[in-house]
Amino acid sequence: MSSTAVPTTAAGSPPSSPSDKPPAPPKRSTTTTTTTPKPKPLQAWLDAHLPAWLALALRTRRTWKTFIRCIVVFVVMMTLLVDQVTLQTLGQAAFFGAIVSLMLTPNMAVSLFMIAAIMLVVGMCLGWAWGCAAMAASLAARSQTLLASQYTTAESNLISGVAPDAQFQAFVFQGLFLDPAASTVFGVFFFVGTFGFALIRAYAPRLTLLAIFGTIVLDVMCSYGPLFPSAQYMLATLFLIPTAMYIAVALAGILLIFPESMNHVWMTTLTETVLTPAHAMLASQQPLLALDPSDTDAWQETRDSVGATARNMIEATQGLMGQTGMVDLEVSRGRLGPGDLKAVGGKMMGLASRTLGLMSFMILVDDRNKGDAASPAGSRPNGASSGVDKPAKDKDKDPLSPLAPGTGTATPQSAQRFDMLREKVRRREAEHGHDLDNLLPLLLDGTRGLLAACEGALKGRIEWLRYVNSTRWRGSKSQKEEESAYEEAKAQVEAVRTALASLRGEQRLRVLEPFEKFFDPASGNLLEEIRQRADERIFAANSLFLCFVFGTTLKAYAETLLELLDVLVELQRKRARNRLWFPSGFGKIGRKLLARHADEGTGLEMGVSAAVAAGEDDATAVDSSSVSVEDDEGEIVHESKAQPLDPDSSPPRTWLGRGYMSLTAGFRWFMRPQAIFALRYSVVSISIFAFAVHPRTAYFNYANRGLWALIMAQTGLGVYAGEQIASFILRVSGTMIGLVLGMLAWYIGAGRGNGNGYGMVVITTVIISPFLFIRVAGPMQSIVVFLMIGTMIIFVVGYSWVDSHVATISNAGVGVFIAWRRALLVLIGFGCAFVVMVLPYPTSARQVVRKTLAFTTEELGNVLALEMDGCIQSTHDTETHWKRMKDQGLKSVGGRVLGISQQLQGILPSMTTAKFEPTFKGPWPADTYQRLMLGQWRFIQSIALLNASLSDLNAAWLHTLVHKTPFFNPNFLADLSSTIYIVARCLRHGNPIPATLVPLRERLIYHDRHGMAFGSPRSTEPEILPDELQAGPEHIDGARIGLREMTLSTLKDEQLVFHSTAIVALAQVIRTVDNITEIVRELCGTTQMFVGLDTMRDEYLGMEEAAIRRMEKRK
Repeated sequence: MSSTAVPTTAAGSPPSSPSDKPPAPPKRSTTTTTTTPKPKPLQAWLDAHLPAWLALALRTRRTWKTFIRCIVVFVVMMTLLVDQVTLQTLGQAAFFGAIVSLMLTPNMAVSLFMIAAIMLVVGMCLGWAWGCAAMAASLAARSQTLLASQYTTAESNLISGVAPDAQFQAFVFQGLFLDPAASTVFGVFFFVGTFGFALIRAYAPRLTLLAIFGTIVLDVMCSYGPLFPSAQYMLATLFLIPTAMYIAVALAGILLIFPESMNHVWMTTLTETVLTPAHAMLASQQPLLALDPSDTDAWQETRDSVGATARNMIEATQGLMGQTGMVDLEVSRGRLGPGDLKAVGGKMMGLASRTLGLMSFMILVDDRNKGDAASPAGSRPNGASSGVDKPAKDKDKDPLSPLAPGTGTATPQSAQRFDMLREKVRRREAEHGHDLDNLLPLLLDGTRGLLAACEGALKGRIEWLRYVNSTRWRGSKSQKEEESAYEEAKAQVEAVRTALASLRGEQRLRVLEPFEKFFDPASGNLLEEIRQRADERIFAANSLFLCFVFGTTLKAYAETLLELLDVLVELQRKRARNRLWFPSGFGKIGRKLLARHADEGTGLEMGVSAAVAAGEDDATAVDSSSVSVEDDEGEIVHESKAQPLDPDSSPPRTWLGRGYMSLTAGFRWFMRPQAIFALRYSVVSISIFAFAVHPRTAYFNYANRGLWALIMAQTGLGVYAGEQIASFILRVSGTMIGLVLGMLAWYIGAGRGNGNGYGMVVITTVIISPFLFIRVAGPMQSIVVFLMIGTMIIFVVGYSWVDSHVATISNAGVGVFIAWRRALLVLIGFGCAFVVMVLPYPTSARQVVRKTLAFTTEELGNVLALEMDGCIQSTHDTETHWKRMKDQGLKSVGGRVLGISQQLQGILPSMTTAKFEPTFKGPWPADTYQRLMLGQWRFIQSIALLNASLSDLNAAWLHTLVHKTPFFNPNFLADLSSTIYIVARCLRHGNPIPATLVPLRERLIYHDRHGMAFGSPRSTEPEILPDELQAGPEHIDGARIGLREMTLSTLKDEQLVFHSTAIVALAQVIRTVDNITEIVRELCGTTQMFVGLDTMRDEYLGMEEAAIRRMEKRK
């Protein structure tokens, strides 16, 4: 174990004893290196009264430019609608182009809009092709005898003096030429086609646009096709012509009105939603450290704000990575090319991972504050625990409660031990003057330089990226100015390196000043008087180790930030002038569009939720390749998952058996939520299709535009019941509001007549503008109701204009007469979708939440086991293995943790919609599941903290961590892995947790004290056990940290910082797993109550420790 030579501090001579009155804590500094500008009154009002995304959009110039482009395109489409010449060309669905302008707004970069437009056109062409195939097959199946008799009937019903073509058209829509065989063929094709498009919606969210518009065209072909006695392959042009016109207008708008490349969008996203929050999080660290943790309200408020900023930055980084593959699909002009942006994006993922670790300090302090407030010892001078003296509310607890005695929770004696330990630590820190309130000013003084340097360097890179992004076509700086800016950037990066070196040198020792008085300045050992009365007078290092956590995570963050800064500064040197960049990545389009998950946003996701119960489908699992890293010398981290076996039969040995297994797997696929959704989609489509092909209802369906009821039923259907009910509420609300506003727009623009084209365009644009702005600026999950409002406004205005200016067989009227019919169609469509949802049984989003949380719990346990196994292997291998583990293995584990965090984010919409699911049982425990998800986030942050600490631990200290602490005891690791697996499986299948599953904190102390008594594998010398859990600097939560005695040189050793941070991370993992176990026990209950077992646990706890002490005395 190495020691670091440090200069003598100017702390003065130590007091005669540590019990002397501690020196007054240093005065908090009220000045910081950065000042946050006071927001303007309007900006403050927007931030206080509007959603964050809307307030940001209202003050962003780029959003207003994009909105202007979208509103111009909408005005053009409305002009094409009201112009009589273009109206005749567009036909009866002329307003469909305006609807598409809301669904697929031109708010994207040119290349991305081209991809979206191609998807839309391909989907419509697929629906058209399948409809044409259905029509050809139906004509072949049509009875010629029946057709001849139908023609005879039509001719006999002709009225003289009326155009025969108009009369035959009326006969067609009245169902005179319907043929049962032809209708059946259409029905079969329609069922298969809708089933396929529904699977696309369920399995590939990024292709939802393709599926929706393909289904709409297929609806037209199959709803109206059976009515015609001859081939009518051009029916699809009813929607294809307005869509083609819109795409042309939108492309012209994107190219001519504030054009924007994907490269520009990517860099804007990087600077505004990733790096700016990252800078804000760094700037908030100094104000956070300037607070007293004992002021829990202020600390909680600041921590929540900083945590929200960090989470937003991580989520934005994940979304940015989804757009990275799109930047090389276009021709762009600028300094940075696709390869440059990908290099920057690769470093951003590392920075996001380090941000998770940097949040650990805030969370640990917050958890400690909450634990102190909840500790019964905190309110009792003598430290008595509630494990013996329970509150009245606990005495009256239901004996069948999953948290009652005998269910595996902490016993009274065990709880009392930990309560007394907490009180002992708190008392000693207060007596010696080194609690968090006194240490944080020293921590702030030691880290202020590095924080300020990181803030300045990051701010400089943000400004340079903004400059590069805004001068693609304008003149750049002169060569002399560019060189000066480059030298300034190098100086900023060098300042970060200097500050980091200073932190690792003298600055990190500032926080150790209150502890120097406990050591002999000459020898560096503990003072003799403290050594003799260590149980009473030794200092506690819990708060110091928390400060070490901040130092470790800040160092790791700064090192990762330096990697990003180096890349950006090098790009500033290499890319001094703008140039043209040509596409090179068209081969990746299919892979990105066919991705099973939409958690990496590309701007193409809409419609059906992509949430699927993780573990139900192999594709939902985290890619195992992310944790298997290989090089020329073999694998560093590898996980091999055994395939589950059938306990009732051995694997098939014949081709017949293997074929049977494949067949049963196919049948099991139909029980998955995606397949059930597709079946319901097809069933509701066929049910409404039947009204279009029945002779008695065909004309009624056509006259009242029953096609829109079919479309609403299809678009309103959801994979899960809660999702569909929430969508039903939003869509119906949006429909009613939109119809009212649509009637308002029509009667203002038309008055008592058929309307004035100019007035109709103006009033419709004015009314729809706010909803179009929200559609442009808002996240997809927040704009459904506004999109529905805008669509209904266009419905009323568009249909009214078409019916009053185009001659049709059936005219439904204008204004209110159109509105109530459209409202009824929407309600009919949603009603049919609701009926199909509940039959035969609804697919529950609650199960998705529960099974996904169970899966991520098990996955986190696997990741932790892989990381700890890699550490153990490194201590039994060469030092080169540990170096490769740090360089590659830890990074792969970090990537897998980020993947799990994406899965947790993916079920957030399901947690919201699950509340809407109807049930005859009790309410869904949403708050409990929220706590369970929070516990898993703590698990993720603990692993990220462990990663940050292990990345700097040398081989000698790794040996100490693995072989001299109880955290790597194989018996304890078995307890840890078993607990995580049992908890995950019980949650997944809804089974009660065994009552014999005791808290891991008890098991850790058990294995630690037995290891102390009987010796570790590397040291067979036993130790004398005290009666109580120890609170000295060699222990965390009563367990050893691997040091026999703390010396001043050890305390000042930088490796102790990383070692203690790893210990804190592992201790936090254990507490988190215990917390998750209690939450799952609360949800699932316990197998059986064993009250006697708790009594025996306490008895054996005392007996074992007494026996160990007797053995020590005999030795």
